[in-house]
Amino acid sequence: MGRLAVDSRFQGARLGEFLLFDAMARALRSEIASFAFIVDPKDETAARFYGRYRFLPLASGSQRMFLPIAEIAALFG
Repeated sequence: MGRLAVDSRFQGARLGEFLLFDAMARALRSEIASFAFIVDPKDETAARFYGRYRFLPLASGSQRMFLPIAEIAALFG
């Protein structure tokens, strides 16, 4: 996924959640085969945000996180 950010004036309005779910829905509709949705949180706050949506660390010692496409499909199922 590209950059996901919400202007500080609008934080707390759950716009980040909306943007994340929109991006995941688009990934499901994509004709490109993929196994996982991968994000690179910029800091610990962003990592906690993705963690709330069951993203997992991709490798130990790395900020990069992933969510299997199968789990995303189940969310939208």
